[in-house]
Amino acid sequence: MKTFKFLFAAVTLLLLTLSCEDDNSPVFVAKENTNELKFLNPFASKYLLSEETKTNIADRLIWTEPDFGVQANINYLIEGSTGSSFDVKTDSIKLIGSTKETNLTVLVSHLLSFKPFFDIDDKPDTTTTDGLPNNSATIFLRVMAYMGTDKAPVNATYSKPATVAFSLIEKAVVNKACDPIYALGDALDGIGWSFPGKELVCASDVLEGEITLKPGTFRFFQKVGDWNSGLNYTHYKDASYSIDSKLEDAKDGDNNFKFVGTPGTFTITIDGVNKIITLK
Repeated sequence: MKTFKFLFAAVTLLLLTLSCEDDNSPVFVAKENTNELKFLNPFASKYLLSEETKTNIADRLIWTEPDFGVQANINYLIEGSTGSSFDVKTDSIKLIGSTKETNLTVLVSHLLSFKPFFDIDDKPDTTTTDGLPNNSATIFLRVMAYMGTDKAPVNATYSKPATVAFSLIEKAVVNKACDPIYALGDALDGIGWSFPGKELVCASDVLEGEITLKPGTFRFFQKVGDWNSGLNYTHYKDASYSIDSKLEDAKDGDNNFKFVGTPGTFTITIDGVNKIITLK
């Protein structure tokens, strides 16, 4: 009987002890990511872009899933920047996209959106100060991972920036007919200042004609008989043309061309593509 009472008391004491234990749910604390967040996909050495292909896929980004130490939804932001430091004070930064997956499709239009931040274009006749095509630029992409849905993410981790070089596809000059112009002036032997003058025919934005020159002045006209359609030395100089050294600005009232070379017959070429006027 004493043994039974002893066992009953022991069990009762055990139950009382267990009932006093703290039954709160476990608290999970997110830890810093222990696995490196990085891109897995290879990047092209250079991406060729154009407005005509802006809806095309430029690349598909794939990255690793970071480990925050707890089971939780992970959100990803993919950012692009003009600088590798992603410094808001010095770099232009744009959001490429967001996802809960570990991959994202980047369109040509996403890369083209950085074009305004660089002095580049798709024109074949514009170059850098070194004489190279000014159609290329480099940006940087990175992925940010964070938990939860906070607008100001906490426990965020970033991948190392990936270098993305791209070039705008330069538009080829369309081979098409163009309007002729007419040369008049006392420097043109046998022509003078009388219309119709000497016609320069045009093809693919290049005007060409054979003229015989002597000391004097001349200019071009777009329409026969229309003195207001003149194209003088200043017109071409202001349009950034390189003009043959045998021709100068007459600096008269009309800023005509002044021939200062040895008299003779020449082929004059006005190249509107490369912006050059030559006498050969």
